[in-house]
Amino acid sequence: TLFAQWTAKDVYKITYKPGENPKESEITGTCPVDENDYYEGDVATVLDQDTLYANGYTFGGWKDNKGNVYEGVLTLKKRVK
Repeated sequence: TLFAQWTAKDVYKITYKPGENPKESEITGTCPVDENDYYEGDVATVLDQDTLYANGYTFGGWKDNKGNVYEGVLTLKKRVK
């Protein structure tokens, strides 16, 4: 008899935050919310700015903590531990 062996996949969440420039106190509205769970290799649609607004600024996409800017779609790669 052979039994299936299972290994749990890493789950990814995408969280949107208003950023630091302009200051959060100058930003109005809300960031989009992505409730989905993603796994390595999944393609996620990068959400628009929703109601997020900053007077005197133009929204330029979403940036990660490494400075990469994302618009359109994002392919999730293996997480470095």
